[in-house]
Formats: sequence, C-alpha cells, structure tokens
Amino acid sequence: MKHKSDIDLMKGLNEGCEKSFEEIYQRYWLSMYNTVLKRTQDRDIAEEIVQSIFLKVWFRRAQITIEKTFAPYFATAVKYQVINYYDKIKHRQNYLTWLTNNSRDAHYNIEEYLNHRALEELIEKTVQLLPERCQIVFRLRVNDGFSQREIAEELVISEKTVEAHLSKARKHLRKVLIGSGVLESLLIFLKL
Repeated sequence: MKHKSDIDLMKGLNEGCEKSFEEIYQRYWLSMYNTVLKRTQDRDIAEEIVQSIFLKVWFRRAQITIEKTFAPYFATAVKYQVINYYDKIKHRQNYLTWLTNNSRDAHYNIEEYLNHRALEELIEKTVQLLPERCQIVFRLRVNDGFSQREIAEELVISEKTVEAHLSKARKHLRKVLIGSGVLESLLIFLKL
C-alpha cells in the first residue's frame, strides 16, 4: 500500500478497502494532528478532531473524490473542524454569560442544584422515549453542538430529515416541560 498513489488509495477507499483507509490514515494523521494542535494548543482536542475527521471519511468513503492528493481535502476538513470547535466554545460561553446575567445568584444553592439535576433527569428520560434516530439527531445537536448541516452529513441524511427529527424532539420536550417554568430558556440553550 505504501507505494500506491493517493488516487489509487481513494479508489480503494471508495470500494471500502480497509487497507487503503489505514494507509491514508498513516500518511496524513500526524500532519493533521500537528496543524490542529497549533490552532487549539490542546493535545486531547487535536486527537479528537483528527479522529472525527477520519471517522467521517470512513462513513463517506463511497462519495469521496480527490484530484491528485488528499492534502487539500484534509486541510479543508481541519480548517472547518477547528472553526466548529471554536464555535462550540463560543456557544457555551454565551450561554454561561446569559445564565450569569439572568440568574439572581450565579452560584447554585442546594435547592437550585437539586432542581437542576431533576430537570436533567427529566430531559434524559424524555429523550429516551424518542425514536432512536431522533435521539441521535437530538444528542448531536445538543450535546455535540453540531449544526443541522453537520448532522445531515454525519448521518448521511437530508437536512429536512434532520429538521423533522429536531422538530419532533422539540414538540415532545415542550409537552413534558410545559409546566416547568424554564421551557423558553432551556430551548434557547439547546438551540432547538
């Protein structure tokens, strides 16, 4: 495999050849890792981002095309994954700022903490009642901060299907949380 060109490896990858995928991984992972590490200054995040890119490559193996080499393909993937990483951080920081500004006391007292835990448990039980695919879409959106486009790409489904799953999750959560008094702030946080 080491003597094969990237074009030959792409053809093997398109056909599902694990050896081709492994060779592509061996050729590019270190340079991708070093690029991400420079931008994030965090080894764990760099590993996570590179692994995520290769996971997506494997899931989309049949659709991947390159002109000569994987280098531009991976450079673009790294660029967008790093941007997404910083967007997620910004989203979390915005929420924390909102929470601090809209809370009479930024520190939880015991009662608030218990209410928060009860709400988390209620949400988790509610999400578990959703169909499996809907749960996956919901968790990618809320837990991982994926955009609808990213979820569609990750699961190889249309953005309309992602939108339908999120709408179903939203309606289901509203039904359960309607009397909780935190519905609107929760939906803002969840970006649903």
